Amino acid sequence: MPKPLVSVIINNYNYGHFVGEAISSVLRQSYGRIELIVVDDGSSDNSKAVIEGYGDEIVAVFKANEGQASAFNAGFAKSSGEIVCLLDADDLFLPNKVEKIVGAYADKATAWCIHPLQSVDATARPVAGPPDVRYATGRYDFRSQYLRGRPVFWAAPTSGLTFRRSLLTKLLPMPQYIRITSDNFLTFSTPAFAPGYYISECLSLQRIHGANAYTAKEDSLLKASVQMSIAKGLHESFPELRRLASRLFANAAAAKWTAGSEFQEVARELKQYLQNCETTERVEVVARMAYRMFRPRRSLAVPSTSKHEHVVAEHRIHLPQAEKTAS
Repeated sequence: MPKPLVSVIINNYNYGHFVGEAISSVLRQSYGRIELIVVDDGSSDNSKAVIEGYGDEIVAVFKANEGQASAFNAGFAKSSGEIVCLLDADDLFLPNKVEKIVGAYADKATAWCIHPLQSVDATARPVAGPPDVRYATGRYDFRSQYLRGRPVFWAAPTSGLTFRRSLLTKLLPMPQYIRITSDNFLTFSTPAFAPGYYISECLSLQRIHGANAYTAKEDSLLKASVQMSIAKGLHESFPELRRLASRLFANAAAAKWTAGSEFQEVARELKQYLQNCETTERVEVVARMAYRMFRPRRSLAVPSTSKHEHVVAEHRIHLPQAEKTAS
């Protein structure tokens, strides 16, 4: 049986000083059947020259600056692999990443495979502290919880995400107004639709370099605003995830207000969101938001380097063994 083709999609914006290393880390993989698609989202630095320097070793996509969601959409539209891996332009794959990922997809029921990331500095030297490994290696199924509106699974950021093409076809294209942290749209929706596999080994390096658009930032207003856009996108895209989306929106809206946003701004965004909600949803959103605004939980204010940990903390479960299935 022929080995599956793996598409790796790199999204890049003004990371000309990093993107070459990201590309090289994919080209040096121990697995041979890879197509590498590099999407440049309207960079104004030297990214275009760096990307073009790889010639026909890669598929280059140059587009106007529209944000990360747009880059994901464009890269996926250009891809053809049965398995799709995502990589931020400032991150790196370890040499055996794709080979290990392909092994996880040998089970045809596996629709996603996620692994943790090793944090490194701008020069790719490890950052002190253990990696954030949440689960044992194995198969997991969270569908029943997510369809009940409970986001119980912590997923890694972009460079730890891989998908079977059939699943990603359901999730993309995503709304293009999700300009940053668009991986959260995928990590909040993925567990709702199919079982997957978690590898507890770090197979990618995530740079923490001070210019990250989101990771490691302490801007609570930014994080809350981003999460509100994710919730809106989920609500619009997947009718079966409306309970989940409304829970996330209410939590994020409350977090935005408690972080110092003007009440009028939060009220305006709430009104816009509720226009597309049924009566029962509206009551639940307003009640949850009010409760969390006036009795905020500590989880809303906990600083974190993960991309959506502050939102799922309320519902997180820790599974010590693999082969756990949602009840």
